[in-house]
Amino acid sequence: MRAQGGGRIIHIASQHGTVASEENVLYGMTKAALIHLARNMAFELAREGIQVNTVSPGPIATQYNLDTWGKQPGKLDMMAGRVPAGRMGRPEEVAEAVVFLATTQGSFIHGHDLVVDGGYIIH
Repeated sequence: MRAQGGGRIIHIASQHGTVASEENVLYGMTKAALIHLARNMAFELAREGIQVNTVSPGPIATQYNLDTWGKQPGKLDMMAGRVPAGRMGRPEEVAEAVVFLATTQGSFIHGHDLVVDGGYIIH
């Protein structure tokens, strides 16, 4: 990226890097560390034309989550109920956030954690 005069690095973290959860302490710590790493990388690399950001999904209706949470009675409804938007996100919505940061539309965004969670972290 340095040789070509710039580029984009987009890490995938999680809203658990910002939101406390007693069920996911270690997972949340690693995602918080990734968010902080990206901010430091952005600080160090911005002058070289390299943008570094993270995208942090919240409850997303991936097949894995649907299969895992679907085995627990009421878990899917509970997860959707925690989201102010009233539903779980779609994988495509996370992909769209990544694409936004990868295009010129996101060209002045450095060191940001773009949370895609339907408002989960605001409560």
